[in-house]
Amino acid sequence: MKHSVEVAKLRRELPDILDPAPSAVGLEYVERISSAFDYEAAAFTKDDAWHDLDLSSIVTDTDAVLVCIKMLWAATAAGKFFGLRKDGVTYTYDYYGLVTQAASIQNEDNFEVPLGTGRVIEYNLPTAGTSTSNLIIQGWWKPAA
Repeated sequence: MKHSVEVAKLRRELPDILDPAPSAVGLEYVERISSAFDYEAAAFTKDDAWHDLDLSSIVTDTDAVLVCIKMLWAATAAGKFFGLRKDGVTYTYDYYGLVTQAASIQNEDNFEVPLGTGRVIEYNLPTAGTSTSNLIIQGWWKPAA
C-alpha cells in the first residue's frame, strides 16, 4: 500500500531523502495492523525529561525514516504534556504531542514522527498526573523501491 506524504511537512525533517522536485517525495508506506497497544503506562519513565524509545523490534524495515503513531493519553490535571520527537533533536519546539485541556479527559491523535538512528524516537511524560499513556505503531514510511 502506497501513500503520498505532504512535501512541505517532510522537507523540514528529512531534507536528505526528499526529491528536490515538489512533485514527489519517493516514500512508500508500510501498514501495520495491531489489535493491542505497543506501549502502555508501565513502559514509560515519567519525569518531565526526554527518553529514548527503541522501535526497532516493531519497525522492521531498517531504512524506515518516519513512523505513524496513534497516541492515547489522559492526565489528572489540565496543562500536562506527552511529547514525541526524533531521537537526538534538542530544539525546544521541534516535537509532536498532546497537552491536556481538562483533567481526566482522554486525548487521542495520530502523529508522523521522524525516526532517529536505529529506529529510535524520544518521549516525554510528566512526573505526576498521568492516568493513561498508550501508543500504537500504525505503520512507517521508507524510501520507495
